[in-house]
Amino acid sequence: MKTVLALFIINHLCFYIFTEYFNGTMSKISGNTYLSVMGLGYSFIGFPLQLLIELLLIIGFSYQIFNVGKYQASMPLWLAFFASIALVIS
Repeated sequence: MKTVLALFIINHLCFYIFTEYFNGTMSKISGNTYLSVMGLGYSFIGFPLQLLIELLLIIGFSYQIFNVGKYQASMPLWLAFFASIALVIS
């Protein structure tokens, strides 16, 4: 469970970092083709890959909860997990 939660947190933080980076750079784009190509590359390659990783982590999380029955992880890890979910949702 600790590994699944840590991977969730890393995936959520990567998503948040990419989102903030592209929001900041796309607002200043004014004809810069490199940034637009980079944004298109992320939207066609990076985001689907990140979504696939998220779905695999959800399957692993469900397996840990329902089949293995292990909820054991430290409190800071659970708090960081829920904080990263709130960060992505907001």
